[in-house]
Amino acid sequence: MDRNIKQIVVFGDSFMAGDELLQNKHLDNIIPILDRYNASISPSGKVQAETKQIKHIKEECNNYFRKVYPNFEDQRRAEFKETYASKLGEHLDIPVINYARPGNSNLGIYESFLQFRSQIDNNTLVLIGTTYVNRFTKLNLNAKILETNQYLNEQQIVNVLYGWDTTIPHHSSKANEKKHKTFYELDMEFGNDGYFKYLQFISTLYSMKYMLGDTPHYFLCNTGSHTVSFIDLAKELFLIPPHKRYYLKEELDKLILPYSLQECGDSVQKQNLRYSALFGHLNSTVHTLYSKFLFNYLKDNNQL
Repeated sequence: MDRNIKQIVVFGDSFMAGDELLQNKHLDNIIPILDRYNASISPSGKVQAETKQIKHIKEECNNYFRKVYPNFEDQRRAEFKETYASKLGEHLDIPVINYARPGNSNLGIYESFLQFRSQIDNNTLVLIGTTYVNRFTKLNLNAKILETNQYLNEQQIVNVLYGWDTTIPHHSSKANEKKHKTFYELDMEFGNDGYFKYLQFISTLYSMKYMLGDTPHYFLCNTGSHTVSFIDLAKELFLIPPHKRYYLKEELDKLILPYSLQECGDSVQKQNLRYSALFGHLNSTVHTLYSKFLFNYLKDNNQL
């Protein structure tokens, strides 16, 4: 096969990084953990247990994987191998470079892109998994980063799930729980206003698209059905006037691949197969199927 793509570079959050994708391979050792809490696995694949027990089950599962992978980076590499991006790279027999981080915000994804874009050329396929717009990235001023002109690295970025309520203080309780003392919001100029979060989101996508130029690249929605989930969430939480809502959807439709990982999961569900990992991410079955979709999509668009 005569192909132009020589490597794949990945940016995104936990769906791109591969959270929970090792569970299927280790299910025989995870079942005893569930049994201790009288928990079970639902037809979808999620754990079924009392709400107060879920946290303990998850922690025991994490402890199990810490024993299997004493070096956490080894676990991350093993998880990433199960993602649809890695499976696509394996099928094409080309290297796949992962810059996705669990919990990443769209601003954090943009920061990673700026940091590593020098490794991207016209023979690179860039896959950017977008995430929830109500996440934002904070900079830890305790880290010694202001003395250089280098972009922020993974240890110096803190990604926090944050509400839409503008009355919530900038130094959130979630941040304090992580024992970080001082933060400065990278996106302070946008505040926590829902509509401006969407404008910021779209502007970062267009910025990456402009910088990538002729390099093959795709923005992917891993959660929800294409862009509908983004817009519906905004409608519910921040009553966007209709004309603005349609404008946002039109812009997102131009940018994001018109078939999401979640829609692929819906297809797996219709086959009466498990589509979910224990704690909510989509499982390796869905990732395998989505990698086949991506391969055919790229082939149909003359990228291979």
